Amino acid sequence: NVANNSGGGLWFAGDAVFQPFHPSETNLSSNTAVHGGGGALFFTSIQNLQFNVADLTIDDFNRAAYGNKVATAANRLVLTSPSSILVESNKVFDTVSVIEVRDALGQRVYSDNTTFVQAAVADTHGGYSLTGSLITQVVRGAAAFRSLAMIAEPGTTTWVVYQAVGLTPAGMQTVIIQE
Repeated sequence: NVANNSGGGLWFAGDAVFQPFHPSETNLSSNTAVHGGGGALFFTSIQNLQFNVADLTIDDFNRAAYGNKVATAANRLVLTSPSSILVESNKVFDTVSVIEVRDALGQRVYSDNTTFVQAAVADTHGGYSLTGSLITQVVRGAAAFRSLAMIAEPGTTTWVVYQAVGLTPAGMQTVIIQE
């Protein structure tokens, strides 16, 4: 089987309640999801992961843009680097902040090239101001922020949060302003 997007073998959609899937002596092999996830199985929602896989065999010959065997739709952002940074006030960060789009199984969604991720100051009461390119488009499942700067009092600490419509925000990045 070959699917242009997701779910080369089987594709389960929606949050609807359905009878649990009970495969019996089923082998999913040589399925392909060309531009999406789940070479063998794809679920649009994590709630659909309620089935018995005891008699289901998924071999290593399934292929997909992400999750060769099983994948779900994108559901969250993950800050992959760095979790904290030391910066000078009003100067571009020396490090690149990388945010990945992940599915419910923690797999990077390499097929995502359309999500826009926004960086924002999490502490809105401290007089902090984040400047630079605050919105970045995801490419192959990752967004790289290369030109952020923080305007703040030296010796203070704040946090940057990364968010996108429809996805759980990434964990906060600690930003320490040098004295």
